Formats: sequence, structure tokens, C-alpha cells
Amino acid sequence: MLSFKQFLFEGVHDKGIFHAVFMAGAAGSGKDTIMNKVLAGHGLREINSDHALTHAMKQHNLDLKMPDSEQPQRDLVRAKAKATTDVKKKLSLEGRNGIIINGTGHDHEHIAKLKDHVESLGYKTHMLYVHADDDTSKKRNILRGQLGGRTIPEKVRSEIWNKVHDNKAHYEKMFGKDFHHVDNSMDIGKASAEEKQSQQKHLDKLHKHFRKEVESKKFTPLAQNWIDNRLRK
Repeated sequence: MLSFKQFLFEGVHDKGIFHAVFMAGAAGSGKDTIMNKVLAGHGLREINSDHALTHAMKQHNLDLKMPDSEQPQRDLVRAKAKATTDVKKKLSLEGRNGIIINGTGHDHEHIAKLKDHVESLGYKTHMLYVHADDDTSKKRNILRGQLGGRTIPEKVRSEIWNKVHDNKAHYEKMFGKDFHHVDNSMDIGKASAEEKQSQQKHLDKLHKHFRKEVESKKFTPLAQNWIDNRLRK
């Protein structure tokens, strides 16, 4: 069994420590698919209230097509899912673990505040913005429901898509060189071999970029000071 000092030492050297990747993309953009191809294996913990909501809805036998008639019950479940996610985020930040904040990105002011907060702890921040055109987003949202997943009502999906699309310029300015864009509108079933190869090449490049980032161990002064203090305990 690890001693407390060994536990602290191992935590300090966790893979991905002091990196926070924000994800943005509307329903049907394919964020989860892109996340798994670009960020898998880098030691980052995903923070995603949508996943917690879907799990909770299944536990309470709520319709994943999210009918208006179940709105009151769904709001209660959503609040519990958010609370669970907030605890996971809090514990991850206390340990300065590497994290993926996986959301739609429809509220750029909220993202800006959270970005400032984690940077005040010493984190280096990045954004992975996943785009799918409006028609593709709509079709994938419907398909997800047909396959047994959670479907967002079309009015809500459309509103969020527009907000996420409009926020792209904010995020490009906010994250600068650490803003990364993936156009995921392509229909894999109809795409040519060249199109698939080009997309895979771009994703491989991003995967290598993030691997290099987390392996560089180039910490901010705030982060290095936290690490030094932990190692002295």
C-alpha cells in the first residue's frame, strides 16, 4: 500500500498534469469521436455533465428523446448530474489532474471564466473545437436517437448550433495558438478515400501535438511552485 508521501509523489507525476482541454461543438458534431481519436492516451480526465445526465435518465427510466412532458423530472435529474460532475471537477482540480472539459461551448463567457480559474491554478489551457454543418448536426442528432441515444429537441439543437458557430471567433481570440479546429461534417459513408485520408492525417497530427504538450513537462511558474511544495511534504 502506498504511503501518503508516495501518493503525493505519484500524483505530481501524473500524465497530463496541469493541462486543461476545453471542447466545443454542437449536438451531432461528433465531439466524442474526435476526442477519442485526438486526446486518448494522454492522461486527461473527461468532465462531461451530458454523460452523467444520460446515465441518470436511464436510471430513472426517462425517455432519451426528452419530451416536454418529462421536463420537471428531467430538471431534477439534470441538477443531480451537474452536482456529480462538479464534484469530479473539484477533485480533479485539487489534484491538478489533466482534464478535458467536454461541453457544447454555447456560452463563451462561462468558458472564459472557467479558463481564467484553471489558469489561476497554474494550468495551461487549450481548445479543441469540433464543427459539423447545421444539416449534418441535425441528421446525426436524429440518428443518435434512433440508435438508442439521447436526442436533443430540434429547437434546442438549432439554437445551440447557432451559438456555438457564432462563438468560434471568440474562442480563436481567447485561446490563440492553443485553439484547434476540426471540421467533422464529412459523411464517412460517402467520403472518398482521399477525403478520409486527409481527415485522418489531421487528427493524427493533433494527437501527436497533444502528446508532445503533456510530455514536455514545461510548467508555468504557478504549477512548478505547486509541484515543488508537494514534493517537499
